[in-house]
Amino acid sequence: MNISSRNSLQMRGVAILFVCLHNLFHLVYTRIKECEFSFYPKRAAKALLFDSETPWNVFAHLCNYWGWYIVTTFIFLSGYGLVMKYEKKGKPLKWKPYFCRNYVKLLLLMFIPWALCFRDLFKPSALLQLTYTINFIKPDYIIPGVFWYFSLALQLYLLYLFFYHHRSNKWLLWASVPMIVMMAVFSLMPTSMLQTRVGHNFPYWLPVFLLGVWFARGGNDSAFMRMVERHRFVAILTFLVLWVVATLTRVLWAFAPLLAILLLIAIFHEHKSQKELPKPLAIVSKGFGNVFAWLGVLSPGIFVWHPVVRMYYAVAVDGSTANAYKTGNHVLVTVIYLAVSILLAVIYVPLYKKIVPKVMAWLKLDKA
Repeated sequence: MNISSRNSLQMRGVAILFVCLHNLFHLVYTRIKECEFSFYPKRAAKALLFDSETPWNVFAHLCNYWGWYIVTTFIFLSGYGLVMKYEKKGKPLKWKPYFCRNYVKLLLLMFIPWALCFRDLFKPSALLQLTYTINFIKPDYIIPGVFWYFSLALQLYLLYLFFYHHRSNKWLLWASVPMIVMMAVFSLMPTSMLQTRVGHNFPYWLPVFLLGVWFARGGNDSAFMRMVERHRFVAILTFLVLWVVATLTRVLWAFAPLLAILLLIAIFHEHKSQKELPKPLAIVSKGFGNVFAWLGVLSPGIFVWHPVVRMYYAVAVDGSTANAYKTGNHVLVTVIYLAVSILLAVIYVPLYKKIVPKVMAWLKLDKA
């Protein structure tokens, strides 16, 4: 079982689409909220109460509660990609240039969109965001809120240094189990600011990241993954049911991110033995695959620009995005939001890719 470069782009494409939709819908459809950093029993109880909703509202409802789980794709692929880059290809890893390169790349990616959202760059919290320490201190003050991911990404890059030098699967297990246990304990407790802080940082997400490390190091050819490949349809159905149940169940909530990744792997992995689809279905499948792969290429740009579009669109409709949904066409608002986010990414991503090598050369990090 393998995840090809194309498969990983498709996974990123699907992920960024749902991330964008979730981040718009959870501001608009306030009746249903997600359980992202803590488990809220009342929110989980409402998750399956659709009442007499329209098909569009049901879709928005689903994205609202479950859409954020797709962010685990980026975390999993980060662990997977680091192993493929530094271990499989034998590229040397020196901690100082490694840290500097990753910090600079993250900063260059986020700075312009972040400055447009933050506006007042002289606030103390601006320094916290630029140093990616705000997740530990004031996670509620992150602007825009979705940029909490940048600090998490840098934390995981740094933690990889340890697992790069300690490659036994035992280390992956010993690091993951305590994190899962901690989150399971938190899920049984009343929600608190401590849980929010932990959820914004590596403890909650480390098991997903290390699952990517394990998968790249040979987990893809493990007996478990071979079984998933042999019984793909059953695996997809099983992981889907287990994931949904975990998202709604207090004692299983901590396992939901891992189950989400297993579901995505079962769906997107390279399945060499599968039969060819009938020609019409093959054309449709290839078409959607190309679209999602294209979105995957643009996913960094879409991620950093969609909160800007969301914010300025709210200003443009004179009030809030919610007003646009109450007085306008729900589908049209969403299409415009996605289209503008993608258009900005089409412009931004090629520029970013040109600027990064030049900045790295200027900082003498290009050969690090």
